Amino acid sequence: MKYCQSLKLFTIGLVLLCCSAGVFGENFEKKLENIEDYLARKRFSVAIRKLEALCGERKLTPEQRGKAQVLMASAYRRNGDPDRALEILAGITASRPETYHIERGEAYLMKKEFKSALAAAGCCGTGGSVIAIDAGWISSRVFLGLKRYLSCINSCQEVIAGINQYLS
Repeated sequence: MKYCQSLKLFTIGLVLLCCSAGVFGENFEKKLENIEDYLARKRFSVAIRKLEALCGERKLTPEQRGKAQVLMASAYRRNGDPDRALEILAGITASRPETYHIERGEAYLMKKEFKSALAAAGCCGTGGSVIAIDAGWISSRVFLGLKRYLSCINSCQEVIAGINQYLS
């Protein structure tokens, strides 16, 4: 009996050790980190291929799938294809990460669909969160594109106030 219990504990320990060492494959966050490195180096095609493979994995949770899909939409947008980015974003139904509306706003802004970009940015709230600051920058660029300069200045002031709030 003691032998079986010891063997069971040994097996559990071995499995945990293998999982932490990545023996059974990279974990989701590590894969995203590697893909974000490709995006930072502007290697969008490589990132897109890796994200498509990642999104095809059955073992992803809805939250992980949503996060990967938003990152894939970002890669397509940054590669010059805002239409494909919006198509991917429209397909996310189960779990939308907090960056979902920011990415929608950026894609609409790229297409010069200013009302849609402003609506997406408006979904992010206000204040000193990183998401609210990003939404404020989208709003500022929308107002600049619409040649509503006073609104642009006011939006920039809100962004600066949000940054100050975030940093304090």
